[in-house]
Amino acid sequence: MATAHTVINNFARKGFKMLGHGCYAAVFDSNVDPNLVYKVGIKSTDPFLSYIQEPSLANNPHFPRVYDIHVGDGWYLVKMERLEPLPSHKLEVSSDISSVVSDDSYTLKYLAPSHELFSIAHQIRALADSLDVKLDLHPGNIMMRGMVPVITD
Repeated sequence: MATAHTVINNFARKGFKMLGHGCYAAVFDSNVDPNLVYKVGIKSTDPFLSYIQEPSLANNPHFPRVYDIHVGDGWYLVKMERLEPLPSHKLEVSSDISSVVSDDSYTLKYLAPSHELFSIAHQIRALADSLDVKLDLHPGNIMMRGMVPVITD
């Protein structure tokens, strides 16, 4: 039976470059397609899985494109689009998006978020509430697809 750590170690051993990691997952370069990455998680109960499988978000431009999901016993593997980190001069986008999710009326008044960003922010908050988990929005969980911010986690 494969464990998450076995899967992560296998990726590393086979030469996949780790691009980043968090508490519950690591992201690897696909080594084949420069537009793809693999995210390997260590908990099959990770709220990230609920987020990326939420059908109402699939067409939102601020949502990551997911191509395949495999869930094992206590781990998961997701094939998804490769995004770019927030540029250092755009880090305020993270706090702006966090404010939208928090429903900060001051920020909403002056940021004037797009309908799609406002929509995904409210859906993320509702999903977090329904799963009884804490929102985890920070610059590492917001990346860019060209000029479009994408909430990855």
